[in-house]
Amino acid sequence: MENTVAILLPKGGTGKTTTAVNLAGALAAKGHKVLLVDNDWQGSATVHCGLKEPDELPDTLADVLAGQVPAERAIRSLDTFDLLPGNGELANVDLQLLAMGEAGVYRLRDALQPVADRYDVILIDSEPGMHVRNLGALAAAHYLLAPISADYLSIKTLKLFLRVLATAQARYRELPRHQVGVVVTRFDGRQNQAIEVVEIIKALAPQAGINYFGLIIPERAAHRRAAAAGGTVLQVAGDSKDLTDVYNELAEKVIAW
Repeated sequence: MENTVAILLPKGGTGKTTTAVNLAGALAAKGHKVLLVDNDWQGSATVHCGLKEPDELPDTLADVLAGQVPAERAIRSLDTFDLLPGNGELANVDLQLLAMGEAGVYRLRDALQPVADRYDVILIDSEPGMHVRNLGALAAAHYLLAPISADYLSIKTLKLFLRVLATAQARYRELPRHQVGVVVTRFDGRQNQAIEVVEIIKALAPQAGINYFGLIIPERAAHRRAAAAGGTVLQVAGDSKDLTDVYNELAEKVIAW
């Protein structure tokens, strides 16, 4: 779907959920109709959005992927954007999707298709790893945003991921040929490694045919305060103007993508 962005990198701790939730908030603040899909069995985006007990929720993404309810029934309207919540049942759904073969890879795409036209942007937050549900996120999205934390291991993961992506596109012919963008996250300018990582990504992006947005999301306590409060930095962290500015700029680049 051409209005869908998968936020995905197989490595953990790179700021995928933080980026997804705050990008959703920034897009919504600019007047766009946004759906955030929590494709993480830990329900991290769901908790971040204020639904603190995702495993107690009825009608979640797991139920949608299992074919028990349509996506429309599982979507929750929040203050600024809509959420399709995830929870621990997604881990059990993996087995069902695997048993479906290639059809399991396209299950998320097919489930979102009936509601896709209602939104300007659909963001899919993904957990670490490369499994059937993350393949499903790739099948549903024409755009892939990879948050790269400012450390060397993230760069290694990005290189490996691009190779895996090419293999998956050859194997699953209905996977889109994604436009890939990267944004640097968890940046601490006091660390030489963080500065070096930014320079490496700047050089790597044109060689790999990916889009470096030129944005650096700093590591801030405001991220944790926003998550604890069940909102975005635009809502609850007004003292961190640099964060709101960078998410607003990221939203503009995503819309222009």
